[in-house]
Amino acid sequence: MVTQPAPVDKSLTIHREATVRRLADYLVRLLTDLSTPRPSERAYAGLLAETVQRVAGRACWIIRSAIHPSEQERILARTNPWLHEIRDRLESCAHTETGPDGAARTVAEWTLDDQQLTRLTLEADRIQAETVTIDDNDRSARRVLIPAKAPPILFEDKLEDLRDRLMPERCLGPWIQFPRVRQWLDHCDAQHAAHCQLSAASRAIFAHHPEWLVDVARRCLVPARPGQRYLALSYVWGPRASFQTLRGNVEALQRDGALAPGRDAHGGDKTPRIAGLDTLAYTIADVIEFVARLGEAYLWVDALCIVQDDEAHKQEHLAHMGSIYANAYATIVVAHGASHHGLCGIEDVTPPMRRARSGAPYTPSYVRRPGTLAAAVQRHMATVQQSTWNQRAWTFQEQIFSRRLLILADDEVAWECHCNVWLEGVAAVEAQCARNTAVVAAGFSFHMNPTFKNYADHVQQYNRRQLSYPEDSMDAFAGILTVLQTTFLGGFVCCLPVMFFDTALLWYNEGMVDARVPRRRRGGDGVVPTWTWAAYGGTIAFPDFSTAKEGVRPLVRWKYCRGDVSRWWPVPSLEKQQSEKRFPTAAELQALLGTMSLEDGNPVAAGEPPFPEGTGITYHHLLHARPERAVFNVLDYYGDEGVPLVGASGECVGVLTPCKKLGSREVDTKTVIPCELVAVSESFINGAETYNVLWIEKKDEVYVRKGVGRILKSDWVSQKPERMDLLLV
Repeated sequence: MVTQPAPVDKSLTIHREATVRRLADYLVRLLTDLSTPRPSERAYAGLLAETVQRVAGRACWIIRSAIHPSEQERILARTNPWLHEIRDRLESCAHTETGPDGAARTVAEWTLDDQQLTRLTLEADRIQAETVTIDDNDRSARRVLIPAKAPPILFEDKLEDLRDRLMPERCLGPWIQFPRVRQWLDHCDAQHAAHCQLSAASRAIFAHHPEWLVDVARRCLVPARPGQRYLALSYVWGPRASFQTLRGNVEALQRDGALAPGRDAHGGDKTPRIAGLDTLAYTIADVIEFVARLGEAYLWVDALCIVQDDEAHKQEHLAHMGSIYANAYATIVVAHGASHHGLCGIEDVTPPMRRARSGAPYTPSYVRRPGTLAAAVQRHMATVQQSTWNQRAWTFQEQIFSRRLLILADDEVAWECHCNVWLEGVAAVEAQCARNTAVVAAGFSFHMNPTFKNYADHVQQYNRRQLSYPEDSMDAFAGILTVLQTTFLGGFVCCLPVMFFDTALLWYNEGMVDARVPRRRRGGDGVVPTWTWAAYGGTIAFPDFSTAKEGVRPLVRWKYCRGDVSRWWPVPSLEKQQSEKRFPTAAELQALLGTMSLEDGNPVAAGEPPFPEGTGITYHHLLHARPERAVFNVLDYYGDEGVPLVGASGECVGVLTPCKKLGSREVDTKTVIPCELVAVSESFINGAETYNVLWIEKKDEVYVRKGVGRILKSDWVSQKPERMDLLLV
């Protein structure tokens, strides 16, 4: 045995020696069993031989003390013939070619395909070990191997080393390799069932199924059946008008070949059979072909599978977008460009992928140098984050509800699921996934007990995104609300949860936001009301009352009316139940939905609020209450946020966050601006009683919300407020 330095802890040393000897014995047994001459066995034996060499090199003196030199020689003697045979085979197939830079290089054709290589390297996972850092006599840190249940970092090293040494440089051509994409799907099906497929809890929540699907073989619409397997498309519509399914053509679209006309290989148009079909978005036509070549039968795409001029049908599907994407077998993401941009890389159909360099096929760095794979994955994720698709509001719910993503860009195809990210040219390396949730969705955070933070997190992420038509802000968030509604009692009113209505009404903007002004006339819900965050685009936040003594206590009772219905509905206050850490039962909720008013501290019959003539035509969402009203001043005319409020005494009594700038720096900063405020709730924060107020401004017979603030209760009372009838639009 080789003499080793005197260790600090003798028992630890004995344990390490036993551990390494056990690993070496395991390798010897595996190599002894591999006595058949099949190429796959030889390749695996060669991989194990390199493993022994790498272990001997990395574990330093510990390995040398645990494995006798003669034993090392015996192991290598047993495996080296196979290893040399593999290398000889490569050399015999080698040839010399000249690269784009004029330099000669040797290239060897490796006949072991990616599928075989994936299987072999996954088998190597039977050697389960991980590396840990230890100090020997406080001289230096060393890496040693210990058994573990998790897949080893050593396995990743072996895979990279095998590709680096035994595989020739591989180039990614200009066309999508559909067998590789198919392998991603099949591998995830086989290995990730517990994480990437719908659980029983998920199926109960995502119970809605689409009504129509595109049959990619017959090129037509077909009625969808419950449980039918389909791929869903997530893409950016863009400003150009394109073909859609309407009540007038839905019957014709069910005929075989109805969707067949489209671009040919040279970009020309074929004669359409249905009026307007020549405007079918290139992206949709290309994705239909992509799905067919992938070997799948059905595709769901909103432009074709939702009858766009059937308002009831459309609203039902918008509300259940979560179910449509969660139930999809996988979601195809077109990351760049709008709907008329089209795909790249489908041979004989589309232009080639844009990844050629100097006339030569493109070889990614992570293929040339496998050690850079992690960095390549990070770059891929960053590219997706910066893509047009990731900036759009409509794609937010599609992204977070999709369980598995096939991401198509102009220069790459990638796979993302709950457990892995895979790129072209790299075999599917399996790593143990410790993450799992009761509800499976890529980015949706769902809790069986409703929490305001859960709701607020989704709002904040969504509202930073862009909308081509600002009036769609509530529709594009409807799918998320439908899922949350399974636990949020009372549902939502204009995207604000009834369960936390008094808190949600206090939303504020971090920095200035842009009012969402409608770009087109539409029926139904009309203009988004100013009292919901959906009326503004930008970064939205909510007050954190987690440290408050009693949370939020409402001061008024709200009533809501859809102007096209002209009927008032009470918005029950559930904040008291939340502060008591309990949720109302169904019976209690029904009672809260009654017609009792809590204003002035005494329950009285709630009469019908005033309804100004003509308001129901102009404004579609109205909110009524009878709060206390008072006028305060602000001095910081050009402030963006946190503008001081001044009371009658001239002292600062609170703070106001306006939705827009109050003015400009050219205006005298001593100018006093009166602000009309209404108190809507109170909180006990940092030992002080405070009122939460809304800044309002009168517009004809109604009021609009201009901001939100907080004032000390004592200063509010000293201002002698008066009660008013408030009608917010």
